[in-house]
Amino acid sequence: NYFLLSSSMDKTVRLWHISRRECLCCFQHID
Repeated sequence: NYFLLSSSMDKTVRLWHISRRECLCCFQHID
């Protein structure tokens, strides 16, 4: 598996491609 999800206090969730060290997408949430 080459993907990782991370969450942050800035209310974003990021989808990372690990081997490329690249953020593929950034989602914002209100919760």
